[in-house]
Amino acid sequence: MENMRISQAVAMAMLAIIFAGITAESSVTCADVGTKLSSCLGYAQNGGTVSGECCGGVKGLKTEAATAEDRRAACDCIKTFVQKIPGIKQDLMAGIPDKCGVSINFPISFSVDCSK
Repeated sequence: MENMRISQAVAMAMLAIIFAGITAESSVTCADVGTKLSSCLGYAQNGGTVSGECCGGVKGLKTEAATAEDRRAACDCIKTFVQKIPGIKQDLMAGIPDKCGVSINFPISFSVDCSK
């Protein structure tokens, strides 16, 4: 249990470093995306049950990413997120919105073209 908390703390620190240098021309920032999805890391790396906190973050992201530009920015941030954090399983990460009953209007993928 303690190792998982340490892993999550390290992942959060990595998110902060990764997202600090990424900017987007929308109201959605990568720091916000990272904060909203950070509670999803345990599931995305290990499976199990998607937490209510994770689903709350996904729902918040959907609300925040209201315009096409916001969705593109969030998509770019998530794409960076899934590529940079070690141990993320793409299939698990991609399935989180469905598990939470939320449609975020863009796929979560390592290779998605967020401009479309």
